[in-house]
Amino acid sequence: MKSRQGGFILVYVLVTALIIALIAVGLAQMLLLRYTASQRAIDGSRQKLQDFGGLSNALQDWNAASGGSGKVCSPISGFSGSANPGVCGCVLTSNSGSPRVYAHPVGSACQIDVCTAPYKSGACP
Repeated sequence: MKSRQGGFILVYVLVTALIIALIAVGLAQMLLLRYTASQRAIDGSRQKLQDFGGLSNALQDWNAASGGSGKVCSPISGFSGSANPGVCGCVLTSNSGSPRVYAHPVGSACQIDVCTAPYKSGACP
C-alpha cells in the first residue's frame, strides 16, 4: 500500500513557508517605520538648529546696528526681505529659503519669531 502522506507534507511545508514569510514582512515593516520615525526626528532637529541660527544672526545684527542700540528689523546678513530699521514689523527670509525671521508687535513689546519651510498658513507670514 502506498502512503498518502506525501500531499500532507507538501501542504505543511507550504503553510510553514507562508507563516515565515508573513513574519518576515512584519519585521521588515517595523524596521521601515522605525527608520521613518528616526529620519523625521533628525529632520526636526536640523530645522530647529536652522531656526536658532537664523534667530542668532538676527539678534547679533540687530544689536550691532547703529552702534549697539539694537534697532529691530535692520538688515541681516544672509537674509533678504522688507524691513524698516527701528520699526517692529518685518519679514526677512534667508537667502537659502529657510528659515524666515519675522518681528511683530505684541502689545507694547516686539516679538521675534522664526519658522522654517514649508511655511504653514497662519504660522508664519
